Order: sequence, then structure tokens, then C-alpha cells
Amino acid sequence: MALAKKIPPRVKRALAAGQDGVDDAIVITPAEVATAFESVVERICALVSEQLRSLIAEAEPDHGPVVVLLVGGFAASPYLRQRLIDHIGGEAVVLVPPDPQVAVLAGAVHFACRPETRARRSRRTYGIAMRMEFEEGVDLESKREHDALDGTDRCTDRFAVLVAKGDLVPNGSEVWVDGHPIHGDQKFINVKFFAARGTVPRYVDEPECEYLGRVKVDLSPVMHLHLQDRGIRVYMRFGETEVRSRVVLEATGQELEHSFDLLTS
Repeated sequence: MALAKKIPPRVKRALAAGQDGVDDAIVITPAEVATAFESVVERICALVSEQLRSLIAEAEPDHGPVVVLLVGGFAASPYLRQRLIDHIGGEAVVLVPPDPQVAVLAGAVHFACRPETRARRSRRTYGIAMRMEFEEGVDLESKREHDALDGTDRCTDRFAVLVAKGDLVPNGSEVWVDGHPIHGDQKFINVKFFAARGTVPRYVDEPECEYLGRVKVDLSPVMHLHLQDRGIRVYMRFGETEVRSRVVLEATGQELEHSFDLLTS
């Protein structure tokens, strides 16, 4: 109230005249508060609608009730809760924990202390670019490539699934993919990673495919081996707060140096 004491009498009289006698504070109406928050609330409602459409489209016909769990500091706002309830109507039930402002923090602390008790459901299908057996009449001729190693025709740029959308991925679980140099003087193997939100694409250069990054494996330490003994296995660990990788030489189990560069998570 120290600031109010410094308000000139003329200003106080003007405040009181427009605020039912209140002259030591600025009165903001509920409508004005709602207007201030509406731009943010609209984006939240739009995001929830988008997530609900995606969830319901992929759910089984007899799926149970859909629940929206609202957490975070803003979740304590009765205005946000009511706006969200009004927005989604009967599409889902909105639940708010007793202390929504600490729910995110508590979850992070719990995960740090007990990471083995957690799993994540994959929101997208993750895969890699791979050379697979060419299927006559199915694959594009522009994707045909002759494999000098085994004499077969291969299809380039095929999308090989590592984790499918909706899969429950336990913390620390690993998937792997095998790779092999094509030429005797090949000193690096690049494993390129992609993601898709909708149906699983056949090729990684289809519009619904997003390039995420690559694992680059240095074969310099094993160049003295026969070409057929330079095969590698790339392990990817999902289910944690970040994706991790390791690479081993299949013939010996020796771990190889590599770089793992992701453009996005």
C-alpha cells in the first residue's frame, strides 16, 4: 500500500469514481482477466483437440473413456479448467491432481530416483534407411541397386521400423540394426534415422517421413579385416529422457567409436 499513499488526491478521486469507491488499487474485471489469458488458453485448447483427434483415430472401437490430465502451474487456474471442459465437451474427462503445480516436478524427481519403474509410449514410428531385397513389381526401378557382395538386387531407401507408434518402450530397452560396408575401401557407415506419425512409409523419402539424424561409424580400426568381417550392430536405447546409442563389431563384440547426431528428439 506504500504506492497507494503516493497517489495524488485527484487521481484517487478518479479511481474511486470508476471503481465503486475503491481508490487504493486497480480493479480488473473477470472479463478483462479472461481477455488477457485467452490467447494462451486458445492455444492450449487447440493442442488438446489435436492430441485427442490423433488418440481417438488410432484407438480400438471399444476403447474406454478418454482422460485429459492437466498438470503444471497454470492447471491450478479455475478459468483454464472450465475453458478446457467447455472446449472438449463430452470427448474426454478432464482431471486435475490435487497439486498440479508440483506434479511435473514430482514426476521428474521420481524418474531420477526410480528410472527402472518407468516406460514411455512412442508417439511416432521410428526407423532407419536400409537396403532391402528388391521386390519385383512392387519397388520403384529408381531404387534398384546391385549388391556386388552377394550378387542380388537391393532396394535403397527402404524404411525399416525400429519402434512402432504406440509401442510401450520400457526404460533402458534396446533395439538393434545390423550394417555392413558395401565396398572394400569404405571407411564409414552412416545409419540414418527417420520418424513417421501416420502409416508406416515404404521409403524414407516419402512426404510423411522426417529425417532425425544419423549414427556415423568409423571403420578405420577394422580396415585390416576381410570385408565380410566388418559388419556392425548399432544398438539404440529408447524409453529414457534421451535416445542413446552404441556400436559393436559383430565378429568380435568390440565396441567402435561413432558419432550420434540428432536434429530433433
